[in-house]
Amino acid sequence: MVHFHLLCLGLVFSVSSASELKCATGLDGKEAVIPESWINDGYCDCPFDGKDEPNTEACSGSTSWPGLKTDGVVVDAASSPASPGFQCSKQTKVILPLSRINDGICDCCDGEDEAEGLCPDICEELFREEREAREKLEKNFKSGYNKRKHDLYNFKKLRQEKLQEAVEKEAEIASIDKEESEAQASIDELRDAYAKERKAAANLMAKSLADLVDPLSEDELKKLIIHSCQLAGEVSDEDADTCVALRLSALDTVGSAWSDDSYADDVEMEFSTDDQDIAEMLLQNSIETYSVKYTLDESNRRRLDEYHGDYDYDGEFDDDHYDPHDDEDDYGEESYEPPSPSKYSDRKRKIYASRDVSEKEQEVIDELKGSKFSESRVKYLTRSKILEEKINNVLDAAEEAAKAKEEAAKAKEIGEWDDLNKEEGEAESESDVAEEEEVPTIDTEAYNAIKETLEATERKITKGFRWGASAKLFFSKSSSTTTLDGLKSLAIGTLLHGNLGATHVWEVLQSVLPEYEQGAEASSDTCAAALPISCPPAPITRKGISYPPSFIVTAVEALCMEQATMDVDESTCAEEGASDEIPESVSDGLYGYFSPSPRQETDPLMAFFSPLLLLKADKDTYDKHMMTKRDLNTNKKRIERLITDLYKDIGGKDGDGMGPSGELYSMANECFSVDAGKYTYETCIFKEAKQKEGSGGGGTGLGKWTGMELDENGTRVMKWENGQKCWNGPMRSATVYVTCGPETKLISADEPDTCCYVFEMESHIACDEAYKAKMGLDNLEG
Repeated sequence: MVHFHLLCLGLVFSVSSASELKCATGLDGKEAVIPESWINDGYCDCPFDGKDEPNTEACSGSTSWPGLKTDGVVVDAASSPASPGFQCSKQTKVILPLSRINDGICDCCDGEDEAEGLCPDICEELFREEREAREKLEKNFKSGYNKRKHDLYNFKKLRQEKLQEAVEKEAEIASIDKEESEAQASIDELRDAYAKERKAAANLMAKSLADLVDPLSEDELKKLIIHSCQLAGEVSDEDADTCVALRLSALDTVGSAWSDDSYADDVEMEFSTDDQDIAEMLLQNSIETYSVKYTLDESNRRRLDEYHGDYDYDGEFDDDHYDPHDDEDDYGEESYEPPSPSKYSDRKRKIYASRDVSEKEQEVIDELKGSKFSESRVKYLTRSKILEEKINNVLDAAEEAAKAKEEAAKAKEIGEWDDLNKEEGEAESESDVAEEEEVPTIDTEAYNAIKETLEATERKITKGFRWGASAKLFFSKSSSTTTLDGLKSLAIGTLLHGNLGATHVWEVLQSVLPEYEQGAEASSDTCAAALPISCPPAPITRKGISYPPSFIVTAVEALCMEQATMDVDESTCAEEGASDEIPESVSDGLYGYFSPSPRQETDPLMAFFSPLLLLKADKDTYDKHMMTKRDLNTNKKRIERLITDLYKDIGGKDGDGMGPSGELYSMANECFSVDAGKYTYETCIFKEAKQKEGSGGGGTGLGKWTGMELDENGTRVMKWENGQKCWNGPMRSATVYVTCGPETKLISADEPDTCCYVFEMESHIACDEAYKAKMGLDNLEG
């Protein structure tokens, strides 16, 4: 017997004298000090050499042990301290502790560890089974090894071909990039030349109209621009929230693009004066064949057209385009979260004018409503609402009367009138009279048409206020960047892009210049004051010259003569609430507001604007270069897709996607299954793993392929994760342990933990050199 406390002897005794007994006490060969009291005590503390029991037979290895054989090999602890004991002569790998000699158990196949005749010799049978198992192992390995070697060779060959093809395709892309750069250089040259020519024409236009803007002060110029924006908003069909005319003017005249980020006091407006950005926007405005305009957005190009407004802006100048109203929801400014921008997008931004009026914007609009210029507009908005309410009352009354008549007819049909007549003698005759009375009819279509006209004009005026407010904001945020000369150029450009003419200028000047204030007040109570301009025009003197310029005066005089021959509808001058009558139609000039018309081709300002309006970029050349770029880009994308597919076929550019040396290539996208109980389990390489019941399709998802790795023992481990969630448990997962085999197949399935499935697979991919060494097949040739 071995003392239990011998296990700790190595820790208890650290120092021993020369006379103390030491011996190996365990299979590790480490020696321990044996206390004197343990000598010859009947317990074998030195199981390998029996030194502690020389006078007893407690140790089978003692010198007095009678059964000690001489034909076996006793391994000396000194020569092989890690494995002292008895080695079976026919089984070189079987080494027994001496304590197992003559213990009544046959450990050696020929029984040489026990007394002679006690154990049968089964070595031949045992060696035959081992030989058969060995032969099968060698055969399977050789088959799998050769198949793996063949597959890896094919993959290596395929990979070289695909990589070479990819290199050739990448060379094609490099050539396309060069051609694209050349086409873009031609476009840039065209763009810069056009921008230079346009700038020269804008400067010439500004000089030719110096008599119109030079006499005005800075404040008057700003008011001219603000009210011109109001008029432009009323004239324009563009569904925008900001003054497009001023923004396009800034591009043309002062070389600046501005954003309308917010009406909040603490937000600084963004400006761009980059020459290339400005030139690009000018070019786009010129070459587009439909009514579309570009000004600043997140990448310094913003689209404004007849149906797409231009207000919301969010981001720096180098951000990309995005549309905050791509879906049908109505997002407010505060709740809107723009999508992550894409740095490489080319599409232009379309923005719908659906932004609600902010608190700050409303403050600016209220300020504009208090101006002299806006008096007729405010009056129209106020009185048109009253008229709409009257129309609504009439329409509601007519609807109720018609409904009552319909209900009475239905009641009569079901006999209710007959019952009433029986109870009240004269009710029948009275009801007949009531029935014969006709319900007054009205032309609902006409009334609705009047409402639509009123509402359309209200929208037009409201848009004008928003455009004017955006201009006022522009000046409040850009006072440090706008010079007096810049204001003059902006004013002229706003008239140009706002499609305004000479009479529009006169209408604004009447409310801007202090010299005209007294005259306007004197006639404000007359019906003639309902006309958009005062007649006849009365020039004033500014800086020693007659103002406004003669071409403005001439145009206004012509309009005054035309208006003098027209009959003025006195009903348009009616005071608020003066009559309950609803007009049969809405005339222009109702409540003193005349809807402005776009500038005519015969307008005298056209002589100044035409050179710039007629200046166009070479669209044919531009389209040719753009078509070249588009074709090149299309071809480039096609080749890039081919390259992507080439790399995908070989597990990526570095090949790691196909496992070590591409060993997964031969089984890529293949599925393997095994039956276990009532279920069939299926694992698909690079795809999904499933648990199926019966022969039907579908099944329960055990997870998607996440990859293959080698564990600490060198075993290949495939994993599928994030499958369907177990009831009251984790997400399902599947793990496959792969060992060497001549063909690939699943051989077992288990569920050691809830919803965690473990499989064993045999496959030739595991028949590699590491497995060969592990199984002692080093001498085997493939």
